[in-house]
Amino acid sequence: MLAPDVELLLGPSIAVEVGTPPTEFAVHEALITTYSGFFKGTMDGYFEDSKTRKVHLNEDSPDLFLRLIKWLYTGEVDMREHMTIGDGEEVHENVHGEPVNSESDYDASKASDADEANGWGAPMRLKTSFTIDELFKLWILGDKLQMPELQNDVAHSLIKFTADNMFNCTAPSNETLAYVYEYTIKTSPIRLLAINVFLFVC
Repeated sequence: MLAPDVELLLGPSIAVEVGTPPTEFAVHEALITTYSGFFKGTMDGYFEDSKTRKVHLNEDSPDLFLRLIKWLYTGEVDMREHMTIGDGEEVHENVHGEPVNSESDYDASKASDADEANGWGAPMRLKTSFTIDELFKLWILGDKLQMPELQNDVAHSLIKFTADNMFNCTAPSNETLAYVYEYTIKTSPIRLLAINVFLFVC
């Protein structure tokens, strides 16, 4: 997806509370209702959320929703790595493989032409399969929120990530496979992709 039209960023925002305890996000209403059938139905209907201008997603992950938000505003799928180093401190890497201290330190605008050329940046230090796990879960969140364009972009990112890292055994974890099976139907394309990725790389 391309970056959003400026017209979608001129109107009022709504609040979205994600997770328990909740993390609150502010997002432009016109933007999210354009790309999400769930949010369009919620804000256009007679639900309490449309009156309070606050939507609750108590069962979802704030980290996944942050990735969704970044996709909405940049048109790019967030490929951050998440890992544990040293005495267990959690860190993130940006697209250059450089550690950042928090999600607020991640700046998608600093991606270089090299990042766009190969999709991941250089150098990229592959530490865990966290990215591929989160991408599968992001696809399912997109399905829940009725965001087919996000789902398509995530699927393309999954395929490219697998092809670029086929010798690193970056398969989805058993937990992620179980998650995919729990939240998809038998004929779901993401379920088939998860199986193929697992068989292809391991």
